[in-house]
Amino acid sequence: MKTAHKRRFLRIFIDLNNKCNLKCRMCYFQLDLKKEPPVIMGLGLFGKIASQIFPKALSVNLSCAAEPFLVPNYPDYLKRTKKYAVPETTIVTNATLLNEKIIASLMNANITRLNVSIDGATKKTYEEIRKGSNFEKVLRNVTLLQEMKKKAGSKTPYLCFDYALMRSTINEFPQFLCLAKALEADSIRASHLIPFKSLDIMDESLVNCPDKANKILDEARNVAKKLKLKIEVPPNFNLKDFNDKGRKKRESSFNKPDCRVPFESMYIASDGRVIPCVWFSIKDWCAGNFRNESFEKIWEGSVYKKLRKGFNHSVYTKYCKNCPVYGSDNIENYVFKERIREDIVNIASFCL
Repeated sequence: MKTAHKRRFLRIFIDLNNKCNLKCRMCYFQLDLKKEPPVIMGLGLFGKIASQIFPKALSVNLSCAAEPFLVPNYPDYLKRTKKYAVPETTIVTNATLLNEKIIASLMNANITRLNVSIDGATKKTYEEIRKGSNFEKVLRNVTLLQEMKKKAGSKTPYLCFDYALMRSTINEFPQFLCLAKALEADSIRASHLIPFKSLDIMDESLVNCPDKANKILDEARNVAKKLKLKIEVPPNFNLKDFNDKGRKKRESSFNKPDCRVPFESMYIASDGRVIPCVWFSIKDWCAGNFRNESFEKIWEGSVYKKLRKGFNHSVYTKYCKNCPVYGSDNIENYVFKERIREDIVNIASFCL
């Protein structure tokens, strides 16, 4: 471990706040998290964290769940990040608050990627999913980003779109690729909906219409090829796993792939608390707090040691077994696993 600390090996995920300005249909921010007071990580705490771990980081995500541009002095955090020359830096946003000042700060800080979450190719679909947003404003903001990059002669931050695949949005995905091309996007990543049970959104999951989903995903792949767009889409459903009513014939069988979370990953909430993975319960897996603990104490502490020992012996947590990224042999057997309210409250509580 001491040798590892001398090189870049960490993948860091940080939320500087715990709020969002939208109320998206599929997002757990609609639950108890919305009722909690805002918590913004101060520049002092951020600087303390950055000085310890950014020199060891291969990548840093400066936002994960919350909307980052709600942080009033966000450019100041970017200035401090720049000092450490992290090879890859990413910011996830809904782009509603993107403006000239923020864009300039992104370029000045050499941020690698800006991931814009957008679902739908039309105003009607997009605004029905992302409540409180404005489709035209988002497109204007993204266009401004591209114009400012050109004027400055900068390729970064690369513009990447994140698209949630669900019944309400799947039909427009091929059309969205044409829009993304017009906006000169660098890449598009489409991911399946994670149907949190408390949001009563299971009917939006594409597991309910696998045949239709396969056809549209195939069409989207062809469109992307013609447009020379870089896209990431889930594999097609294996229709043999469904009966004539469209229901899965079998439950998931867990087969953990090569997840490296215990050995290279760290999520830091806006109050300084740490968990190894964003999907873990803070109650069960809080590894420490940067307010009063060092990186070495957290990284070599009991929580990370327990997790690494389990992984080395193929013993995984219940959160790993229900992971929307990894977890079972076929994608339809874990991406669509319903998450109960108790789990998501635990997951969300690290931001409070």
